[in-house]
Amino acid sequence: MSGTAGILISTTTNQIIGMMPITPGAPPVSAHTLGFVPNSNKAYFSGGNTVSNNVLQIYDPGANVFNGNVFVGVGAADMDFTQDGSRAYVIRSFNNDAVAVVDTASDVLVDTINLSPDSSPIRIALCTPPPPVVPTLSQWGMIALVGLFAIAAIVFLRRKAFV
Repeated sequence: MSGTAGILISTTTNQIIGMMPITPGAPPVSAHTLGFVPNSNKAYFSGGNTVSNNVLQIYDPGANVFNGNVFVGVGAADMDFTQDGSRAYVIRSFNNDAVAVVDTASDVLVDTINLSPDSSPIRIALCTPPPPVVPTLSQWGMIALVGLFAIAAIVFLRRKAFV
């Protein structure tokens, strides 16, 4: 089988700069998701193996070749990446509800997060927890002012007690 599994478009020029080939055996016939690893020259296809939908296929867009597979379990579908690109989180659905965690440097499955039965997720989005709330300078100023008033009140009450 020959053809194109996907296209690469330059967002600077809005021109097609490459085609991802379909060659027998390795690349996907119908990929569910294509995800580019942040800070890397690597992409993953999920759901591309029509025989057993259980791998991410590793694509190098610079060389326009597929470089191997990462086993993630049955039902590989949507994916998202940590901001630094060190981990890929891949939804596994189809009666095997879980999230596969892949180390993108070594292309190895490092963890599986089991989900509740029959949750059947189809999309994933990672979020970074908000930073802890730290008082601003004006809030610190108010804290200091209240502290000064408290000390002044204690001094005032002690002096009044001695009079």
